[in-house]
Amino acid sequence: MSRQGRHGEWKFGEICTGPDANAEAVVNKASDDQHGWDHILEIVPPSSPMLPADLQAHVLQCFVQIKTTQGKSPKTRLKLSNAVKAAKSPLPSFVFLLQYHDRSSRPKIFGRHIWASEIEHWLKRARETETEGSQDLHKLSATMSFSEADCIQQNPVDWVLTILSQHGGENYAKRKLKLINSVGYEQYSHEGTVTFGPLDSAADVVLHELGLKRDLPFKDLRLYDRRFGIKSMFPVNSFSTGRIRFRKV
Repeated sequence: MSRQGRHGEWKFGEICTGPDANAEAVVNKASDDQHGWDHILEIVPPSSPMLPADLQAHVLQCFVQIKTTQGKSPKTRLKLSNAVKAAKSPLPSFVFLLQYHDRSSRPKIFGRHIWASEIEHWLKRARETETEGSQDLHKLSATMSFSEADCIQQNPVDWVLTILSQHGGENYAKRKLKLINSVGYEQYSHEGTVTFGPLDSAADVVLHELGLKRDLPFKDLRLYDRRFGIKSMFPVNSFSTGRIRFRKV
């Protein structure tokens, strides 16, 4: 890691635990950040004097990746493997970019919450890699650009708390998992191929469609996942023999 990168991680921790934060925070540096997360940010939400100790809000944990730049354009790159892990994790994930203008000034801080647009874009990109013949996401990258709307004017801890409250609060993980499991499946989630047989005659299929035959035998059935309109290369389920029934929905 570069000297600037190390300073950025240290500076982020210093700011989050500074006196201007309205909530107590602990910034735990990852000893081995193979999954791309420099810190786990733990935030203790403000307590309510109207609630007993056992009903107070629990400690919130977030994955945080810190990036730094001295460039005029606030943008950075992530390994696609790490981006997909962030998209699929039920825990909150954030990317912060510290933009340095000179060595003496406090860096400008940009923040991005990994949510709907990032989840959709990165999972779609991951699906596309299969059709491109390469699933080694570690060797691919994703670009993240920031705008002035992403500039954080308050302590990052307070900003994170606001984001979490806007996205479900204590139900955050449930909402994110629902988003993860539904994105890209807007039309239908699977398609398949089936080889019928043995049949007495081709008329058996017609009789089944008319409701005069309960089901049909098959000797090969393969189901493929279809996401973002892209069929998986290999079947997610396959059956060598059995009986199948079709119904209108």
